[in-house]
Amino acid sequence: MRRLVLLTILFLLAGCLGQEGPETVTIQDVISDPGGYTAREVLIKGVTVEDMVVLRQGVVLIRMVDSSGARLSGIYTGNLYPVAPGDAASFAGVIKPQEALGGVHLGAPVFMDITMIKDVAVGGGIPSPPGTPAPLASQNPTIAQIIENAQALVDQEVGIFGTVTDVGTVAHGAETPLNFLVVDDGTGQIKVYAPQSQVGVGDTVAVRGAVSLEFGEVAILAGQVVLASGSSSVHGTSGGGGEAAVKPGEVARLEDGYTVEELITGRSALDGQEVRVRGKVVKVSGQITVPDIEGSFWFHIQDGTGDPAQGTNDLTVTYSGEPGVSVGDIVVVTGTLKADVELAAGYHFDALLTGATVEK
Repeated sequence: MRRLVLLTILFLLAGCLGQEGPETVTIQDVISDPGGYTAREVLIKGVTVEDMVVLRQGVVLIRMVDSSGARLSGIYTGNLYPVAPGDAASFAGVIKPQEALGGVHLGAPVFMDITMIKDVAVGGGIPSPPGTPAPLASQNPTIAQIIENAQALVDQEVGIFGTVTDVGTVAHGAETPLNFLVVDDGTGQIKVYAPQSQVGVGDTVAVRGAVSLEFGEVAILAGQVVLASGSSSVHGTSGGGGEAAVKPGEVARLEDGYTVEELITGRSALDGQEVRVRGKVVKVSGQITVPDIEGSFWFHIQDGTGDPAQGTNDLTVTYSGEPGVSVGDIVVVTGTLKADVELAAGYHFDALLTGATVEK
């Protein structure tokens, strides 16, 4: 019996010793064949941390660049960040499609879900080749400076940090309407064109992109838009519904429906059922396509019920976009309630009303 146990242990140890580590690749390998590397664990050695953006507590986006100028973004989860912009390091992780982030636009079809950072050399980053844009952290013109120097900055990459004051779409003669957001950094406002950016009015964002005069105005054609630290997400939060925008009694209860508070507190029993609710639109987040979520237009409603401190006063709704809704509209929505929805990158909803129809 002991011999059998010993042989079993030796067999398991041999299996562990024989396991191969992640495949060593370059950034260029990954971006040249994103489909081929998706879902594979890889190791990228000796790259430079170009910039970092804290998405929320414990989650940071790291943009890495190699000596050829090839770039790849990675998501690292942890309360301590072992690297800083300008450091050289090696990164291991799983390559995932951008869609796994729930719509956050990174300017590339894939990103790395970082599991390990090693070989860190503080300040030892590889010098960027001539013509490589400076890191976002060091290249920080104000919006006023971008507008004032627009002619000289056309097609150059810049980074801005500010608050979203508007979101929407505009035709500009294109077959498919272009998504935009307006960002204000305190010195001025600028329009940012970015496909399906996962942000809403009031969110704080970091934007990287090229200055453009293509549409008869100074704008930024975004290659990267990310939510910054302290932002509320377009797709729900981990807790708390913010201050109440609708007073108790302001919206009449629907006779054959529920209240917002009833849907959120009773979500487990109502999970997967068709429900109806009347509420006031308090936020419109625009068009965001998320896998497995029916309806690509998102908005929030309140009806005066629930506790803002507990997050039971605000319900997120997804729908087809017809008819359009605006902040202040009183609407009746009918859709399928989903309970405790977890999306990629840590986005959580206690309750989400999906595939809704809207009556005004």
